[in-house]
Amino acid sequence: MIRSFAAVAVVFAVVCGLAASARAEDSERLRCGRAQVSELESGDRESYQINQPNDRVVIDAIDISNRLGLLKLAVAGQPDTATCSGVLSLDGPSGVIEVSDCIVSDDTSGQYTVSMNVASDSRGNCGTALSCGVPTAGQLSVAGEVDSYVFAASGDGSWVALSLASTPAPPQRLRMRVFDPQGVPIPGADTCDGTVSVRPANPGRYTVLVGACAQPVTGPYTIMRDTADCSVSLAVGSAAGAPGQQVSVNVLLDTNGHQVAGTENDISFDPDAPIAAKANGAPNCTVNPLINKGATTFRFQPAGCEVGDCESVHALVFAIDNNDPIDDESILYTCRVNLPATGSTESFPLSCANAVASTPDGARLPSQCSSGMVTASTNPCPGDCDGNGAVSVAELVTAVNIALGFIDPSECSALDTNHDGHVGVEELVMAVNSALDGCTATTTSQVGPG
Repeated sequence: MIRSFAAVAVVFAVVCGLAASARAEDSERLRCGRAQVSELESGDRESYQINQPNDRVVIDAIDISNRLGLLKLAVAGQPDTATCSGVLSLDGPSGVIEVSDCIVSDDTSGQYTVSMNVASDSRGNCGTALSCGVPTAGQLSVAGEVDSYVFAASGDGSWVALSLASTPAPPQRLRMRVFDPQGVPIPGADTCDGTVSVRPANPGRYTVLVGACAQPVTGPYTIMRDTADCSVSLAVGSAAGAPGQQVSVNVLLDTNGHQVAGTENDISFDPDAPIAAKANGAPNCTVNPLINKGATTFRFQPAGCEVGDCESVHALVFAIDNNDPIDDESILYTCRVNLPATGSTESFPLSCANAVASTPDGARLPSQCSSGMVTASTNPCPGDCDGNGAVSVAELVTAVNIALGFIDPSECSALDTNHDGHVGVEELVMAVNSALDGCTATTTSQVGPG
């Protein structure tokens, strides 16, 4: 008898497995961000494959015929996952999702829309990046569709405001839901009011889902993210070296989530520590070739000034053969600065002003810039390329590349402690000591002629 029950159990398991396999073969696959419209007949169940093993997903099923009412969602073979809310959240799902009418009726049939979006900060997330301070255009092309957006947050607790605007439908007909980097809904961030504010507590990418609030709607809308400061930032770096040497200063780009195709700014300098000139009289500044902005130009100001009498450099970073966005945290360009032959440690400002940034479409972006400085020191901290009083891992990497001959020694004059134009192993050791023990401990250990 026991053996008979076991045989029946095996047969039942095989039949169930074959049925599940048949459902999987007959079902469509749910893909991130793609709404699917289907017909549900009375008493039927529609099946969809899903394979998102590393993601947390949100599945929405919405009646667009006004005949089905509430829809039931469940993972096939897992009755504990069943819900009649029309929304199913799952961690790492792989298998078959079933959609059915929550209240079965003999004469009820109609169309519905099913959408799947990844809500976690993972590779499967297909959300569109939200720029800061600039509206992003969206379109609900299919009734019941759910669109996905993402934005990055540092997790420092600063407020982020999200707002919707739609035409002709009022924004109150649209719903916003915000999820943290783990894909967990943020309390209080599920609204049909058109606006929501959140205070991200953890670093990472947050997801915003936009769809119908009650009755399914279609049409265009805009969504915007605002923070305390949504500006594109250009940062002029700092550098230190021995008196009379020439140092390199980088200008870096922080896009703050924007797409930036070009920038411009001015750098004013002290006449005692000017930006150097090339043999042709142009500023000794070079665009970073990795950003592919080959039409970039630099000019001394005021217009027509003679080398030695100029006050600033104007930089225009752009290309005439592409409007490709520049990667965030890119070096835009590098300028060489002449340090004075001073007999004591002295710092000179490099003041940044008139920053402008443009999108690939030619729209002007809110922009700001920060200033830097150069320092002429008779006893510079070994390896402190930017003159900030500390040696970072990045500066140690630069030191090694200079010692190997891959980078010119003038890129970090603070390494060349004996001023012989080369970086030797003893200077590398001093740079490491600066990183480990701090600059105060290493400045007294320099060797070689001054």
